[in-house]
Amino acid sequence: MNSKGLSENEILALRKKFGENILPTKGAASPFFIFFSQFKNPLVYILVFVALFSLLLNEHVNAALIMAVIIANVLMGFFPEYSAQRTLSAFRKILKPKTVAIRNSIRKEIETKELFPGDLVVLSAGNRVPADGILLEGVNLLASEAILTGEEEPIKKTVEKGANFLFMGTTIISGKGIFEVKKIGKETEMGKISQSLAEIKKEQTPLQIKLEKFTHKLAIIIIGICLVIFLTGIFYGEDPLSMLKISIILSVAAIPEGLPIVITVILALGMRRILKRKGLVKRLLSIETLGSTSVICTDKTGTLTEGIMKVEKTNFKNKEKAFFALAVNNEQKSGLEVAIWNYLKNEGSLDPQEVFNSAKRIYEEPFDSEKKYAMTVAETKSKVAAFIVGAPEIILSFCDISKKEKNDVLVKIETWAGEGLRILGVTFKDKGALKEKNGFSFLGLIGIKDPVRAGVKEAISIAQKAGIKVKIVTGDYSKTAERVASQVGFMLKPENILDGDELDTISEEDLKNRIDDILLFARVTPHEKLKIIKVLQEKGEIVAMTGDGIN
Repeated sequence: MNSKGLSENEILALRKKFGENILPTKGAASPFFIFFSQFKNPLVYILVFVALFSLLLNEHVNAALIMAVIIANVLMGFFPEYSAQRTLSAFRKILKPKTVAIRNSIRKEIETKELFPGDLVVLSAGNRVPADGILLEGVNLLASEAILTGEEEPIKKTVEKGANFLFMGTTIISGKGIFEVKKIGKETEMGKISQSLAEIKKEQTPLQIKLEKFTHKLAIIIIGICLVIFLTGIFYGEDPLSMLKISIILSVAAIPEGLPIVITVILALGMRRILKRKGLVKRLLSIETLGSTSVICTDKTGTLTEGIMKVEKTNFKNKEKAFFALAVNNEQKSGLEVAIWNYLKNEGSLDPQEVFNSAKRIYEEPFDSEKKYAMTVAETKSKVAAFIVGAPEIILSFCDISKKEKNDVLVKIETWAGEGLRILGVTFKDKGALKEKNGFSFLGLIGIKDPVRAGVKEAISIAQKAGIKVKIVTGDYSKTAERVASQVGFMLKPENILDGDELDTISEEDLKNRIDDILLFARVTPHEKLKIIKVLQEKGEIVAMTGDGIN
């Protein structure tokens, strides 16, 4: 490892070779583009045609009125969209993410866009990983990759091959480390996904499609009526030029000049209403598309849930001893442990770090998925005691506890589990053979979960009552997603769930036949999410995708 980092000469060469560390995005639309895009309306095309024809026939007043309508409509659409574009551009200028890099043996804060392959970046809890790279040094490093995978459980990163790769956009939950940048910008995994999304072909909105059909029908009807009137006048011997003027005047009268303005006003009002709810709309027509939505595909982690594990409930007989046990057995190596650690810092009279550091460990059994508990025998303040934290149904068997009390605890466990909590029990003993799994005192329970966001259940219910189908599309495990789905009002059957492994192998035709019944897609990748949306669109659905991160 080159602990000095990049030199100034290396940085200059790499800047020329790789450019900036930014994700591929389309440039902001110019004012001229936004202005002329307002003319892309079939009704406006007809009005322009009629205005020009009126000029040819010296109907200057009619031509002026029609052009005034066109200009008013264009300006009413231009100013809200241009304002939104300027707001977005201002946000991008304000938001300049920075990171700490080692260059010429000096740690310095730089903008993330100035990173290059070979840079050494210092990471700590709360940092967002600024590029793809390999971990060179790490202490208890946990990274949340929910932005890419949707999984709520953080992943432990070590310097060992297979567990040492960090991805741009992921978040460091705990620990610290140094990683070497390997890929930047569009070469990162996030960049590749951004490029694939940029290649999606823009389609007409439902309103544009309906207006186009309406305009075609209107044009055919008007031309047909005018032709009949013109031919009728010629048949009765009227002057052809006079009949042509009459036909054109009738065609102008038949065209709903006010319709484009009415549509623009309604969309502008919708844009204002969304702005009041802290939403920013880039294009007026997207308001109508949102209103036409027939299916909402929603992510789970960070959208239906808060995206952060929290201690929801506790029930302790001896709070001080329980807090001590939770601190001594906590190495902050999982999202669960981090949640408990934060709870202890905020709620306890003890400093968990001070307890952890001061405890002289005599014997330890780390947590593993088979035995489902962690045990520590430690000396503190000249006293030696054993503490166990783990699955309550397991550690209850280690305790001296009455049958009634045990039944009461089991009932509480069942109740909490039904609320979607992940439950841990806490035990303690300071007498007898401390390593033996017997004679412990039961201290109580602690319940943790990634809580559902306030108002989510009600919002889903409102959407469903409005005839909108709601589907959960997540990268998280099926069981976890099912639990959250039940909490927000879904009544799931086996046929309503599709796992990512099956989704990857199923053909688009088979998926099209089944997709109406599927309410939950679990363990899906970003590209599989695109597959789901594509199939829904092919079935004629107007699809809205909501979520954070890559969504």
